[in-house]
Amino acid sequence: MIPDARNPLQSLTLRSAALAVIAYAAARMGVVLPDGAAATLADAAFDLLFALSMIGIGVGRARARAPLA
Repeated sequence: MIPDARNPLQSLTLRSAALAVIAYAAARMGVVLPDGAAATLADAAFDLLFALSMIGIGVGRARARAPLA
């Protein structure tokens, strides 16, 4: 692995983009978010995405090892 490689989920660019999208969507819907709420939602969205992808990988690997029926 490259020594200075970062985890994509820790990327400030991706988190900033998600934060901007959440803040924009909330503003368009007329929802006023408290300070820090958009960042918390962006972090939660990334954590959810990571967890669901790990579940999907596990299910896919389990199905690949099962006999075809």
